[in-house]
Amino acid sequence: MDQSHAEIHREFDRLYEQVIKAKEDWQNTVDSIPDMICILDREARILRVNRSFSTRLNRPYDELIGVRCSEIIHASHLPPSNCPFRTVINAGHAMQQEQDIEIEDALFSASLYPFHDAAGELRGAVHIFHDITDQKRLKDQLIQAEKMAAVGTLAAEIAHEINNPLDYINNYLYLLSESLPADFRNKEYLDKIQKGIDNLAMLTRDLLELSRPPSDILAAVNVHHIIDMSLEY
Repeated sequence: MDQSHAEIHREFDRLYEQVIKAKEDWQNTVDSIPDMICILDREARILRVNRSFSTRLNRPYDELIGVRCSEIIHASHLPPSNCPFRTVINAGHAMQQEQDIEIEDALFSASLYPFHDAAGELRGAVHIFHDITDQKRLKDQLIQAEKMAAVGTLAAEIAHEINNPLDYINNYLYLLSESLPADFRNKEYLDKIQKGIDNLAMLTRDLLELSRPPSDILAAVNVHHIIDMSLEY
């Protein structure tokens, strides 16, 4: 009988060690994921979080457990009107949150996945936050670059549209000035028109320069010196 009890205790200890190891392996695995992960019960209270969640929010693990998700993420006792948690719980299927969530100084995309126990009963949801701050910044930079490219193209089109009639006006102004008598008293009017034409021409040159891709800078070099240096080797 004593031997039987001893064997039961050894088996119990072995199973207990397996459970503890499995728990540690699970926690280490989840902690290795850079995304913020928290597990919520059916009332949206936090059951468990990974290290990234605790670290990014600068909150100790023990302070997070049992707290409603909305209090941690949105600093509110009430969930936002568009919170997808209840939808996931009611529908029982995964949901990708469409809008970005700002947490501290970073942007995240959020996903919710329902989880069930061994009997198949819905127990809550897994909330995953993926940091998209860098992606958002790169996307904004790309959009800005595309806008600048469009502005450059438009500037070139505007410059060409202005240049053509401007050349006509400049040529006809020259012909007009040549045909006027030498004692024409309002010659300053022609000078003002010419100044306006020159200003417009300078503006179109600047617009065309803006639309051109950057080119290599050319500089004068001493060809003889380069040849002499090459011959030394």
